[in-house]
Amino acid sequence: MELTLYKLLERINFRLPFPEGVKEDDICKKFVEEVRARVRDSNLKIDSKVNAQKLGIVKGRGEEAWVRAVAEIGHPLQPDIDMLYAIKRGEGYELVGVEVKVLELSRGREVPYIPRSRDKRGFYAGLDEALALLTWGVDYAYLWHIVWDPEKLMRKALEKGRPAAQRFMYYGIYEGIVSCLVEECKLPLGYLFTVASKEGDKLKFFKEDEFVLHEEPKSICNPFLEKEPVKKLRKHLIQYVKR
Repeated sequence: MELTLYKLLERINFRLPFPEGVKEDDICKKFVEEVRARVRDSNLKIDSKVNAQKLGIVKGRGEEAWVRAVAEIGHPLQPDIDMLYAIKRGEGYELVGVEVKVLELSRGREVPYIPRSRDKRGFYAGLDEALALLTWGVDYAYLWHIVWDPEKLMRKALEKGRPAAQRFMYYGIYEGIVSCLVEECKLPLGYLFTVASKEGDKLKFFKEDEFVLHEEPKSICNPFLEKEPVKKLRKHLIQYVKR
């Protein structure tokens, strides 16, 4: 996989216009807008919140429309793909699905500065959904952890006081244990760990030489591509990116 998430971040200078809220949907929307505006590559297509309705698999509204679509495809049509990008390769496409999870710092009395998702999950947040993306027929799936570290706390971190040490410890342990899971279990996943903070009117992702960042792009292709429901969904994804 030549065009990794890190390379896309690099091509937009590790910055996004600050989203309305630091939530997955907001970040994905801004990321897609920025890539479209700044990355001039006719072979690259990218979109956010790709789901059965956007793909035209579910026709109509209500439960019956979903039941018909699920029965026809033989797939529960879950989860949504937070971000989908496609690179044209000759007559075909390489499809990459991305599951994005924002982890915020929990400042409890007993365990301060531990990063958790909004549903209170820790390092494992998003692993299940990232694996499930493979059943949509993408060639590769990513889990992208974004630790949201507010500007005031980031300044304290860079002073290297006790709070900084605590947070650095958690960041290193998080990216280390997920990387180990991906590697040792031979999961066909890419994993990107970043820390983001507000910089003026921008959301800044810290580069490798500035802060903790890890990426594990996998050369293992999706093992489900020959399964019939997966082939059907892949066909819909290809038709979508060709529009």
